[in-house]
Amino acid sequence: MAYSGITRQLGFAAALAFATSNAAGAEEVTEIRLLEMGGIAGDAVQAAYVDPFVRKTNIKLVRENPASLGKIKAMVESGNPTADIVLVTDGWLAQAKEEGLLEPLDWEAIDPAPIMPGARDDYAIGWSYASAVMAWNTDARTPETWADFWNTADFPGKRSLPDNPSIVLPIALIADGVAMDELYPLDLDRAFKKLEEIRPAVSVWWTSAGQSAQLLIDKEVSYGITYNGRVYGKPNVDFTFNQAYLELSWWGVPKGSRPSANWPR
Repeated sequence: MAYSGITRQLGFAAALAFATSNAAGAEEVTEIRLLEMGGIAGDAVQAAYVDPFVRKTNIKLVRENPASLGKIKAMVESGNPTADIVLVTDGWLAQAKEEGLLEPLDWEAIDPAPIMPGARDDYAIGWSYASAVMAWNTDARTPETWADFWNTADFPGKRSLPDNPSIVLPIALIADGVAMDELYPLDLDRAFKKLEEIRPAVSVWWTSAGQSAQLLIDKEVSYGITYNGRVYGKPNVDFTFNQAYLELSWWGVPKGSRPSANWPR
């Protein structure tokens, strides 16, 4: 994904601080495990946050990817989370809070540099935005809007969509003519009806960002929803930011997490 920072001087140390802010009597932490998305987003985390943090603290930080809500739920239900900090999207955050998968945050302990008010949540700290965009194989006709994307007669070919309602439902409504400033609350009946129109052309409902890009690169689909950073500069693929879905990503602490067995249990 292509991310742009949303906080001013928000170092990764702030996220690491809240990973340990909910427990008391901590021993020295020597390793922290991070579940993130991978790809160029993971590379950005490594360069901007992980490497400087490790150099400064000598604490080992292990990245795992890709993140998914299913992984987070499984680790919490196991009672022994394998990650200390997890990356969640807007949609995942809402569900994770509903299902009690995240620890509440102590913002006084985090004490970050000034950040946007929208980046503060009782259970997560906002990190960056990502754009879910319409993309297409360069052999296919170029679409300009989600209405074009839905128009399988004039824009024939297989499609791939994310298995993520927080993205596909508003996009379906835009394709059906709903103005972006009138999307919410979502008209779910109308959105699902619009999805039924395109369903015969959808060959894959993808579950990872890497998969969404590879389907286009390998020409397995002609059109797809993906993240711009996954296909930027890749062969056989073009995309547009027009009507893109802007999604905020968050760092949270999985329920029951203790930093990598170095924390007393």
